[in-house]
Amino acid sequence: MKKEAWKSTGTAVYNINYHFVWSTKYRRQVLFPPIDETLKRAITALCMEHGYELLALEVMPDHIHVFLSAPPKIAPAVIAKVLKGSTARTFFEKHRTEAQASPARIRLRMPPNSFGGGRHSWVKERSFTAWFW
Repeated sequence: MKKEAWKSTGTAVYNINYHFVWSTKYRRQVLFPPIDETLKRAITALCMEHGYELLALEVMPDHIHVFLSAPPKIAPAVIAKVLKGSTARTFFEKHRTEAQASPARIRLRMPPNSFGGGRHSWVKERSFTAWFW
């Protein structure tokens, strides 16, 4: 019989594993080499830095699977925030030109004039109206 790998903190004994999956915008297939290797290194480094045990990692052309174990005091939302935010920053710092030149073309920010006049000025009024309701 296989023995369970229980971990413990000062007040808890646990074996919690999380499976996170996130995709590119519009599921565009842009995560090919060398981009996938950069993301794997970044996620591995983040897990080591924050004390998560990385159990499995797979980068597909349009999404990423991360299977890890973390202490129960860390919320899954915090883990997702750390991994997604840092890997996105790393991706755009190192591969901005490849992302812009790809046929799928990743959108890095909102289109110009979407919140400040121009032909899309109605978006500004609508977003403020939503806050007052």
